[in-house]
Amino acid sequence: MNKLNEIITDVDTWWYNKDIQNEGWHFNTEENVKVTPDATTKYITIPSNYLRYDLHDKRLDKTKDLVRRNGRLYDLVEHTDQFTEDLYLDIVTLYPFEDVPPVFQRYIISKAATRAATQLVANRELAALLQVQENNARANVI
Repeated sequence: MNKLNEIITDVDTWWYNKDIQNEGWHFNTEENVKVTPDATTKYITIPSNYLRYDLHDKRLDKTKDLVRRNGRLYDLVEHTDQFTEDLYLDIVTLYPFEDVPPVFQRYIISKAATRAATQLVANRELAALLQVQENNARANVI
């Protein structure tokens, strides 16, 4: 049973690492990043660790609507994955847990521990205490 608990906790930590980083924080958000199409294929490949990306001035530019298809950018407006010019994106990147600032590591662990305790242990007091700790950890990252 301990091995199962470890697996669940590891999965929860991985999931919450991704979930929390997806919010877009100072350490993992870059604005106005230039991406250049490949000279031959005209594709713009999107790394798998990009959680979110959008045109830098999307609120002003409604001529493109970008999504990921087949590992590269696809424009839903023009119905193409080929681009002829550089684009400027705002990007939220997923970093490995080890590369996340310690205050975020504590928040991720706290969130995973709350979930694991709620699923594995029928102890309301423990769950309530862990929820308080999780809330405190969240307050520290804001």
